[in-house]
Amino acid sequence: MTEVLQHEPSLPGISIVPAPPEFQSEWWPTAVPVWVGWYESFDDSKVVWQGVTSWEDYEACEAKGSPRWQGVREAVRLYFLNGGLRGYVMLLPHSELDHDWAQWLKASLGDEHAWGEALCEEYVSVITLPLLSECLESKEGALASGGPTELQPQVTPDEVAQHYVAVWQLVLKVTLARPDWFFVLDAPRDIDVANCCLKRLRATGGLGARGEHASMYGPHLVIDKDGHEALAAPSGAICGVMARVDAAEGIWKAPANEPVLGVLRPAYPEYQLRKWIDSEPFSINVIRSCPGRGVRVWGCRTLASNPDSSYRYVQIRRAATWIEVHLRAICQFAVFEPNELLTWLRLRTACEAWLRRLWEAGG
Repeated sequence: MTEVLQHEPSLPGISIVPAPPEFQSEWWPTAVPVWVGWYESFDDSKVVWQGVTSWEDYEACEAKGSPRWQGVREAVRLYFLNGGLRGYVMLLPHSELDHDWAQWLKASLGDEHAWGEALCEEYVSVITLPLLSECLESKEGALASGGPTELQPQVTPDEVAQHYVAVWQLVLKVTLARPDWFFVLDAPRDIDVANCCLKRLRATGGLGARGEHASMYGPHLVIDKDGHEALAAPSGAICGVMARVDAAEGIWKAPANEPVLGVLRPAYPEYQLRKWIDSEPFSINVIRSCPGRGVRVWGCRTLASNPDSSYRYVQIRRAATWIEVHLRAICQFAVFEPNELLTWLRLRTACEAWLRRLWEAGG
């Protein structure tokens, strides 16, 4: 619809209105993640919320932060290394008096107030929890050496898996106000814990209706850290791959069979992960080494509880959500307009024009 400038008095029964402003699709970037970590607090501190636009930007912000940021550094680095453009760091305050890391995670991540900044940030589209493996699978809750650690002797893999699933369910429940979010979950670092997570998801019905808004990736990735091998949660790299694919080919393209940059190899070879691939209805998207082709993402399934769900695959769920967000933004001009034929005609014209551009782009 073209804007018409009217200089003469209005004719009886005729109303000429300006066209709604054209919606700019670049206003809504894709694959903008939140990395959730923690910092040691000695008082009743608040959640730290910091936007970053590059690895150098993150390092500058981290250097100014006191005390030290924990649980997110390698995830952020791999995100930008794999093509990410922007994201947000969310750090939860942890007191030295909180010795039970599992209970602290449930209390902190299950608190809606902790998510206040994220819930209000309209550009956020992906949530990652790279802190979980460090808090639930490490002695004393942190990687002292940056390398693999063992579970505490008195803790069984099934008990750790129970904590993982409980935290995932809590996070998805407390963030219901943002149905446009997609959750990239890290498979547990320990392969036995990951297998127990799959069993527990099958036994409990998974993550409910929100399961189609989440996917799980594993195993952890072996990286070079100051000349020594260390493990990093895969979610940061996966979000970077998503951002790279979205920019190059569109959000409707599967973020699979894509190289993962900045890593040496997966923590486990593919032949040890058959249970992850063949598991139904829930599976872990495997990251594998392909001879001559490097390390690649080798799966794109969501955690939808129904294997026949229309949103069984990551790219379909993300593309559908992205389209919903765009159409909702396009329609904002009509919120307080009269409920009449002209308003509906303007709405239909604006939506059809944008959808046609999307179709012409390959979506």
